[in-house]
Amino acid sequence: MLQQRSFVSPLCAAYELASASDKLSLAGRREAGTHARRRRSITRRGELDIDTKPAKTVARKMILMSREITAKLPEVTGKPAAEVTRLRCATCHRGVAIPKLLPDILTEAVNKSGAVAAVQQYRDLRKQYYGGQSYDFSENALVPVALQLTNANKPDDALALLQLNAELNPNSVPTYGGMAQAYLKKNDKENAVRNFEKVISIDPNNQQAKRQLEQLKNGK
Repeated sequence: MLQQRSFVSPLCAAYELASASDKLSLAGRREAGTHARRRRSITRRGELDIDTKPAKTVARKMILMSREITAKLPEVTGKPAAEVTRLRCATCHRGVAIPKLLPDILTEAVNKSGAVAAVQQYRDLRKQYYGGQSYDFSENALVPVALQLTNANKPDDALALLQLNAELNPNSVPTYGGMAQAYLKKNDKENAVRNFEKVISIDPNNQQAKRQLEQLKNGK
C-alpha cells in the first residue's frame, strides 16, 4: 500500500520559513534589548556611584564656584568680560592635586616634623616641579618663611631653610640678611657679623646691613 505524502506548496513553505525567521529575529531583538537595558542599568548605577563620591562632589562645587567668580570679575575689575581672565581649575591647582603655596607647605612641615623634614620636602618638590608653575622656587621664596620662624623664636629652623637657600642661591642678599637676624636671635654675634659682612660684600650699598654691622662691632 502506498503511503500518502502531504503536499506543501512552495508558497506555503516560503511563508512558514519567513515566519520562523521572524520569530527568531524577534527573539534575538528581545534578548539584545534585555542586554542593552542591563548595560544601561549598570552604567547608570556606576555613574551614580561615581557621582556620589566625596571627591566628585567637591570637584563639582569647586567648578561651580570658579564659574561664579569668573562671572563677577567684570564687575569687580571694571573690565569687559572678554578681557577678564577666566578662572579655571588649573588657575589654582597648577598641576598639583592640592593647591597650596610653598611657604604654607614648608611651615606646616616644620611645625609637624621639624626643619630637616621641611628641607627634604623642599628638595623633593623642587626636583619634581622645578621649571613649571606649580610652586615658587625663586631665591626669595624661603626667606619670609625663615623670618617668621625667627620671630617665632625658632632660629635653628630658620637657619636650616636659609642655609638651603644659600646653597641654591649663593649670592642672595636677603638670605644672608635673614641668617644674620637668626644668629642675633641666638645671641651669636660672631656669626651675625659674618653674615652682615657677606651681605655687604655682595651689595656694598646696603645701608641697613652697614648700620647693623656697625652697631654689633661697637657693642650697641
